[in-house]
Amino acid sequence: MKKVLAVSALCILVLVACSAPAPPPPPENLPPPEPTPEEIAAKIRPALQPLEAIVAQGKGVRGLNINKVMRDKFVADLKQAKSQGSENGKQALKMIAHEIETIIQKGRDQERYPLVLGAIAGYKVLEPIGVTMQRLKDRAELEVKRPFITIKGFLDDKATGETYVFLLVERANEDFELHPVLQKEPVRKGEEFHDCRLVDFVGDKKGVTLEYIKIPGTIWNVMVQ
Repeated sequence: MKKVLAVSALCILVLVACSAPAPPPPPENLPPPEPTPEEIAAKIRPALQPLEAIVAQGKGVRGLNINKVMRDKFVADLKQAKSQGSENGKQALKMIAHEIETIIQKGRDQERYPLVLGAIAGYKVLEPIGVTMQRLKDRAELEVKRPFITIKGFLDDKATGETYVFLLVERANEDFELHPVLQKEPVRKGEEFHDCRLVDFVGDKKGVTLEYIKIPGTIWNVMVQ
């Protein structure tokens, strides 16, 4: 009797299995999986390369910097990247923002203030800037306006015993390019010109010590070339 029941049960299972519908075929044309944050960041990263190439040169001549066209493209590329808006995309943008912070720090250390301003403009697209970065931005804006000065010659006034210096003064325009500005009169010790003050002469007409009035305490020497 038990054998009969066992056989009957087995037959029922076989019948149920045979009558069960076949599983559906796997769906076709599925969309590809969403890119990872790392993959998305890799696609955004080329926008940073022009800035990274500049800081990779190390601290050098003042003129090695970005211009307005480079800055505007950098900002536009980051706005385009931000517009995608996926969750993985948001994580990727945080990674990119951290890399821009590194560029800003290197630009500050190298005193490449147009680069600092351009990098901060891009950073603001991705993240709000804090108090420390705002202070750096304010400082960079003043530094960009600091004149670039070259000594053209000296004049000794025998009647008064005073020494004057002839200076070529250049200032950056909105494209961060240096252009000469008018400086007709020679300058003597203690006089102010173009937001600068002639603090003293260096040696026997070897150079001058200047102070940038916009940032009190910013003092540097300009030597005869």
